[in-house]
Amino acid sequence: MSDAPEPETIAIAKLWSWLPAVTVEIACDPSMTVGVKLGLAVCEAYKTDAVLRGAVLTSADLTGADLTGADLTSAVLRGEKITRIFASASRLDGYTFYGVELEAGGWKINAGCRWFTEAQFRAHVAAKYPNTDKATETLAIIDFLATRAAQVGAAPAKEIAA
Repeated sequence: MSDAPEPETIAIAKLWSWLPAVTVEIACDPSMTVGVKLGLAVCEAYKTDAVLRGAVLTSADLTGADLTGADLTSAVLRGEKITRIFASASRLDGYTFYGVELEAGGWKINAGCRWFTEAQFRAHVAAKYPNTDKATETLAIIDFLATRAAQVGAAPAKEIAA
């Protein structure tokens, strides 16, 4: 009996029915959540230069995904429609941050499982790892993304009251 997981075919749905779904085969533990499987499928699709324009990624876990240069125009990420990825930067530990402009207006930061506005990310850093080298590096990346957002005309996302 082999310990290797059985291959599973995953379809990455598109926002518009006239765009074909992207179908990829991944090998993963069958008990993984749909979101993790979708995240793995997106990573695999990107490796094959698949165009993910209009992809619906609401439940995707993109932790560790390198989406640099990926065409995610009109993709839906965590329930919000993306206009474009305008910048990315990586910390020394390999954690990649993406500045993402939203169709509804404003921009957010996607980094692993984090999907925050600039203010939310700064608050997260202050609460979780203040006064550390990791905080210094993370805040420098957030500063870069904020500067780049201003350069491309992306306004800050509206904060939603909790």
